[in-house]
Formats: sequence, C-alpha cells, structure tokens
Amino acid sequence: MAVSATKIAGTIMNAQSVSASSTSWGTALNAASGERFSDLWIQVSITFDASATEGAIIHRRHSTDDGTTGTTDGTAVRSISCSAGNTVVVELYEPGGDYIEYGVENEDNSYALVATIKYEGIKITGLA
Repeated sequence: MAVSATKIAGTIMNAQSVSASSTSWGTALNAASGERFSDLWIQVSITFDASATEGAIIHRRHSTDDGTTGTTDGTAVRSISCSAGNTVVVELYEPGGDYIEYGVENEDNSYALVATIKYEGIKITGLA
C-alpha cells in the first residue's frame, strides 16, 4: 500500500458546557492501524460566564505508539486567564500521533463555561 497524506479538519468538542470545577474531554482522534495524524493546529474557544472569576486549563493526552494514552498525569498544556463575559480563542500546535485527545478544565467553582475545540492538519495512511 502506498503512503499518502490527506488534509483533515473537524470539531472534537462543539459548544460544550463545562460545569464549575470540572473537566470535559472532546472526542479523541484515534487513528486506525497504519495511520498517523501529523501537524495539527488545535483551536480552542472558551466563553466565560459574565460573573466568572477563575480561568480554564487546556489539557492534552496522546500516544505515538499505537496505544491510547501513555499517561493521564501532567496533561495541562495551557492556562487561560478568565475574561468574564468574553470568548477567548487560542491556537495550539500538535506535532501528531495516533491517539490525540484535548479537554478543558473549568477552574471557576461557581459558573460554567462553554468550550469548542476544532482541529486541522494531516492524516497519513499506508504506514502498515
């Protein structure tokens, strides 16, 4: 089988409410055997409640060896300061792997936030 690369894009968390003091994970990108994700741009959009006083943390879990997740320790990749009543958008570069999962932790203990996570990048096939 020939190796090929295809541009991919999608939404792994769509306007999901993240309750106070909780973490929600988006749908994982899980490649099939012989496939790998590469050079992904992850866009995280977080809308804070108008009364919020605490920020959020973006989390990431991944594997590069046909596993699911190597560990759930140390998954935080970016802290986002609270911007009450506003939407904050950040972009992250994801070098790749065969299992990639992003989530958002709400640090506010009183108010929910709303998160959307989108991706764009390359899926390589024919590696098996």
